[in-house]
Amino acid sequence: MKLLKKLESRINPNSKRIYKQPWGLFLCPACKMTIEKSYHNGIRQKTCGCTGRAGLVEAARKANTKHGECKNGKSSRLYNVWQGMKKRCYDPKSDSYKWYGARGIYVCKEWKNNFKALKEWALKNGYQDDLQIDRKDNDGPYAPWNCQFITLLENTRKQTTVKLSPEKAEEIKFLYEGRIGLTEESLGELYGVSGGAIHKILHNMTWANSEVVK
Repeated sequence: MKLLKKLESRINPNSKRIYKQPWGLFLCPACKMTIEKSYHNGIRQKTCGCTGRAGLVEAARKANTKHGECKNGKSSRLYNVWQGMKKRCYDPKSDSYKWYGARGIYVCKEWKNNFKALKEWALKNGYQDDLQIDRKDNDGPYAPWNCQFITLLENTRKQTTVKLSPEKAEEIKFLYEGRIGLTEESLGELYGVSGGAIHKILHNMTWANSEVVK
């Protein structure tokens, strides 16, 4: 498997050895999932143990049964929120990885492999299906102390005001309208925000007359 990141040494719970061993975060080439393994086992194994498409379907079935968030073949929105934050932080093939995992953003140990813990926290902290999860510190992790639920409008305002201003919004529109080959993604990289944030500016969803509009 492909090593994505070296982790702190730890005792392998599945080994008879009681001393710490080096660990790593690996990407399985078969199912494209990330998995934590002892370093030596990870580099020796070709896959995480999945058995092709049939194995993935069975794994998904078991996962849906375990978390109890599947109805009529679809996972709940909160479960998808949980999966989405992990994908942004740990899947290099995700379009959002460069804004999260590549910047060192991670999911805390309490939530990373425990949806139930996230769900309990979410329901006690105002979760509703029309709200979005937000990190209070944009450079901090997904963790109880750093997360809250806010509206789409509030999230849009925050995303574009962290690094932008009305003046920069006008610059972005000027550059894009100049037709010099700059895309929304390239403008995002230039100004340190996501391509989605640039899209909202260009379509007057944010910074229209210096105000966020619906």
